[in-house]
Amino acid sequence: MDNDDRSGLRALGLVTQVGCSIAIELIGSVVGGILLDRAIGTSPLFLIVGIFVGFVLSGYSLYKLIPTSPRRSAPRTDRDTEETGGKEQS
Repeated sequence: MDNDDRSGLRALGLVTQVGCSIAIELIGSVVGGILLDRAIGTSPLFLIVGIFVGFVLSGYSLYKLIPTSPRRSAPRTDRDTEETGGKEQS
């Protein structure tokens, strides 16, 4: 298996992880809101709170997951070093 296949599998794994985490957090929050509404008797209140909490949790998960994703950087060229005066940028 060469590097292109592995990077494709890594990307597929990341997309699957992001999708599952979003779905689980949203569904869990909505179901929790519905159950709280039934127990307390406040029909749409906790459902709406659950949707909001689900979006916040999903956004936080995306924030934590995306920086760990594999990134491809473009290979450096001679032109890049000429523009910076021969100094490497960091």
